Amino acid sequence: MRRLAVALAVVLAMAGCADAAPGPVHYPAGGITIASGSDQGVYYRYADAYRHALRKDLPGLKVEIVKTSGSFDNLQRLTDRTAQIGFATADTAYQATAAKATAPAARNLRAIARVYDEYLHLVVPASSPVRSARDLRGLRVSTGAENSSTELTAGRVLEAAGLSPDRDLKRQRLGLNDSAAALRAKRIDAFFWSGGLPTPGIRDLADAMPIKLVQLGDQMGKLRRTYRTLYRRAVVSSSTYPDVPQTVTVGVPNYLVVSGDLDDRLVYALTRVLFRYRSEIGAEVPSGRLLDARSAISTMPLQLHPGAERYYRDQKS
Repeated sequence: MRRLAVALAVVLAMAGCADAAPGPVHYPAGGITIASGSDQGVYYRYADAYRHALRKDLPGLKVEIVKTSGSFDNLQRLTDRTAQIGFATADTAYQATAAKATAPAARNLRAIARVYDEYLHLVVPASSPVRSARDLRGLRVSTGAENSSTELTAGRVLEAAGLSPDRDLKRQRLGLNDSAAALRAKRIDAFFWSGGLPTPGIRDLADAMPIKLVQLGDQMGKLRRTYRTLYRRAVVSSSTYPDVPQTVTVGVPNYLVVSGDLDDRLVYALTRVLFRYRSEIGAEVPSGRLLDARSAISTMPLQLHPGAERYYRDQKS
């Protein structure tokens, strides 16, 4: 895989603008379904913009979006073949494809591209005394929807801070919409959310009440020692949300994933459309502007789908 990544990097450095399809594309009889996420999150907005691009570029292809609870749900739908494309973070992909995974189909997941990085948000009222994850002890905290990527990443950050979500917090498991509503109603003191920038639901909350993001960068040392390159230090700039100061937090790569048995020519076309309409997608969702051919091939622990791999290789012609 390392040799492939190096070879592709050389190819991309020489890339031209060729994107001819490798022969006719045969659409699935029922079309394709994109597993997204909350309708107030970046996954859904990205999926919607991508759907419009696919319909424009691949006339006759039926494309639908399904709202989900996030990465784990998306990967499960791919495994169950109730969706053909889905967004997932690197840490949930690692969980799904680890040797202990019981479903063979889960180990057959493949990536189209690394599309952008997610940022772990720890959201509190602006007047909150919470300054770090350690200050959450004894508080009412939503750690994300059950079995979501937010819950996975938040749990690891809390562990690095020396806290058990079940023992040390008054824990709730709420999705983004319910978390924001609960914070506004003062039913919780804080909530975690993992998403692209800016997340519409967080932006709407910042418009409705004064909030701040708690810095989580002090946990990066332990996270890197335990999970190596799955996580990185990330900065949410002060221009991201209204009146919310710059914050250092935890970032995790985010991938567009398909089943490994999806037709190579179709995946080639899906990858081509992703790059061809990058500007249009980026106009609808800022995270779409971050798609970059050089980093798109870095999808550890997932292998690139052969159709996507061929697309990247063809860029040299």
